[in-house]
Amino acid sequence: MKRDIAGKDDPTAPEKLRRVLRKVPFPVTVITTCSPSDPSIRRGITVSSFSSISLQPDALIAFCVKLPSRVSTLLHESNRFVVQFLAQDQIPHSVAFSSSGAPKKKKKRAEEDLELEGTSAGQVLSEAAKQTLKPDSSPISEKQSGSLSSSSSSSTVASTTTTSSPPLAFSEEDPDPFLVLGHKTDPETGIPVLEGTMGAVRCRTHKVMVVGDHEMWIGHVEKVLYGSAMVEDSVQTMEGATPIEQQELWYGFVVNRKGGGGKGGQIWDSIVPRLATAVPKGQWKVEFTQRPGHASDLASELVNAGFNVVVAVGGDGTISQVVNGYMLADGKSKGCSIGIISTGTGGDFVRTLNVPRDPIKALDVVLNNASVPVDVGHVSCNKPNSGNEKHDQYFINICSVGISGNIIRSVEKSPLTKHLSGGLVYWIYTYLNGLVYKPPAVKYTIKDGAQSSEHIVELQGEQQKKPQDEQNQQSWDDNMNLYVLAVANGKYFGGNMRVAPNADVSDGKFDVVCLQNLTLIDALMKASPALHSGDLMALPQHQAFTKRCTEVEINPLKPKDKVAIEADGEYIGVLPATWKIVPSGCQMILP
Repeated sequence: MKRDIAGKDDPTAPEKLRRVLRKVPFPVTVITTCSPSDPSIRRGITVSSFSSISLQPDALIAFCVKLPSRVSTLLHESNRFVVQFLAQDQIPHSVAFSSSGAPKKKKKRAEEDLELEGTSAGQVLSEAAKQTLKPDSSPISEKQSGSLSSSSSSSTVASTTTTSSPPLAFSEEDPDPFLVLGHKTDPETGIPVLEGTMGAVRCRTHKVMVVGDHEMWIGHVEKVLYGSAMVEDSVQTMEGATPIEQQELWYGFVVNRKGGGGKGGQIWDSIVPRLATAVPKGQWKVEFTQRPGHASDLASELVNAGFNVVVAVGGDGTISQVVNGYMLADGKSKGCSIGIISTGTGGDFVRTLNVPRDPIKALDVVLNNASVPVDVGHVSCNKPNSGNEKHDQYFINICSVGISGNIIRSVEKSPLTKHLSGGLVYWIYTYLNGLVYKPPAVKYTIKDGAQSSEHIVELQGEQQKKPQDEQNQQSWDDNMNLYVLAVANGKYFGGNMRVAPNADVSDGKFDVVCLQNLTLIDALMKASPALHSGDLMALPQHQAFTKRCTEVEINPLKPKDKVAIEADGEYIGVLPATWKIVPSGCQMILP
């Protein structure tokens, strides 16, 4: 009997899907489907190109299938499918469903297609049949899956049969992966649902597009099956984690009530009613900062306690501290993400990310959007007034050295902060430091480990050609009178200065922007307008440059020079210093 493809939507599906995606930020998935007229005809594909493209008003997901594909034929016939998110110990699952999706080749060639480190899919399944697979709470990564392509690896279940074999005809050597790996049947569609995965969602076809040699499928999520009463005994407790329906700890808020010139507390109070109606009681918790640096400690505690989302409610400094706490926490590998509700006066990092400044809209982003990987910077420098004692810190936006560090140091020491707004105090000390700042002489090295070529450096006005680096790294070395050097992950600093207009928080690189050899007149008449407009190329080459890199090192030529360093708007230390990028260092919820 042919089943009706017009399924009913579970109104809680978007929220449940979002929770699944919190646990599995980089999913490797298996898509399963069956014939609506004969559920015994069933197929599956391993997909690493899965993505969530919408949660509101409808939950939509997408994946790609390489053509030609017998799985695609069955998907077109069924128009309904189940997406399963694989756990870390489910490499046999990914191998079992990851052969070519083209019409079947002869058995010997098909076995070659399914080899993973010298092991055929049949051998993997045979080995799996001898073991009891225990679910793991950690998602499988694309690197661990071994046989996954950059888009998708599709397979019929009869992965080693000849072209004339029926869909479920297996040789004696190659058992049915659905039977070996374990599955249950969705009673509404008849689609097989693998056991022990991180989650499973049932979808119907929303749209199909052909792009090159792939089909892009967009699915409308009808229901999240894992953790629901699909069948009486389908609720499984993953080792080290609780089912989705039973998750209690979800959102942890780190609130700086003094942020934004004292408006942080008011902003928090304004969003509590919306939060209380959107998130069940017991699934969110708030912690208020009590001292400088407290946000970092609170964030680490929340991550280690098992919260899935830690939300920074404050300015750029609070956001930076929460990122530091996240990076230092032991539990960050459990799928925790960072959310942002900005209350600060600068808002430089949220400007880069287009996070709404309206707190209610920012909260909606945190509650409804999926997380994405974001790069994190790391700096190691000398502590101020402590000789050669080192200070290590992460930063999320921009870390700079030179006059910018002096300005931040002056602001933090100033009594004016008790009487005037932070923005006004900043501009007062920007002007005062501009009058007295004497650029120090420094030596810098900029490295990009992804490139290698010969290049030109300017040293004391003379062009000198530097040979290719022996370690296959492209590097630039120079001496200069430093005005400011910004190691940028984000685009803005200093309250709307567009210092790095081409910076990308997810490209695995810093954008280094340097202003050097400037007179006071140059700084006021040329550099300041260029920083605000983002057009540093309007300055002469000997006064400004930008480079993309993964590492930076700066040393003062005169050891007695205490050249100040700021990170995300906070004074942290002095030269010498080194910077390194941490690609995809954290998960962040963005618009």
